Amino acid sequence: MKNPLFKFFFSGILTTFMLLFNACSALNPNPSINSSLTPPKNIRVLSDINTNAFEWTSVQDPEVAGYYIYRKKAQEQNFSKIATLDSRFITHYADNKLDANTEYTYQFASFDKQKNVSPFSETISAKTHSINAVSYVEAISNYPRKVKIIWNPHQDTRVNGYIVERKDKNGNWQEIGKIQNRLLVEYLDTKLDDGTTYEYQILAYNANGSRSLPSKRVQATTKPKPVQ
Repeated sequence: MKNPLFKFFFSGILTTFMLLFNACSALNPNPSINSSLTPPKNIRVLSDINTNAFEWTSVQDPEVAGYYIYRKKAQEQNFSKIATLDSRFITHYADNKLDANTEYTYQFASFDKQKNVSPFSETISAKTHSINAVSYVEAISNYPRKVKIIWNPHQDTRVNGYIVERKDKNGNWQEIGKIQNRLLVEYLDTKLDDGTTYEYQILAYNANGSRSLPSKRVQATTKPKPVQ
C-alpha cells in the first residue's frame, strides 16, 4: 500500500511544476524576435481565380535562413502561417486553392537558423479574380411540360462545365442540373407544369469548384394544357 504522505508530496511537486510551466509558456507564447533580421521587401503580387502568386527581392543578410508567410481573409482578425520557405534565395511563392473573388491579406517574415523571426513585412492585400458570367443564355418556350435552355460556350478554357439553376416558388435559386463539359451548352428541364412560366440562370465552374458570376436571368413558359 502506498504511503499517503508520499502521494501528497508527489502531487504537490507535480502541481508546482505545472504552474511554473504554464507561467513560462504565458511569458513566451511566440518565437523570439530578432530585430536585426530584415523581412522581404518589394513584394509584388499577381492574382488569378484561385491563386495569389508573389515575388520579392532576395534578402542579402547571411543570417537569414528562410521566410515565413502568413495569411488571413480580409474580414478575419488573426493571421495563420501558411508556408515555410527554407532558403533566403527563394523569391517566389504561389498560394493556391483559394476562394474566387475573395480578398486576402498577407505578411512575410524572415527567420534565422535558430528560428528567431524578423519583424513583419508591410501588409499586402490581394483579391482573387471571379470567373466571368456566361455571355448569352436563352430559354425556349412552348414545349409540352418542358423548357429548353441554351447558352454560349464560355471563352475561358479553364471552365469545366455549368450549373443550371431554376427559381422556386419561394424565390430561391435551386440547382436542377450540372453539365460536365465546357462545350456542351444545352439543358432540357422536364416534368414541369402546363402553361407555367419558369426562370433560369447559368453558372460556369472550374476544376476547383469555383463558380462564375450568374448569367442574366431568362424566362420561358411551357405549352398550355390541351383543350378537352
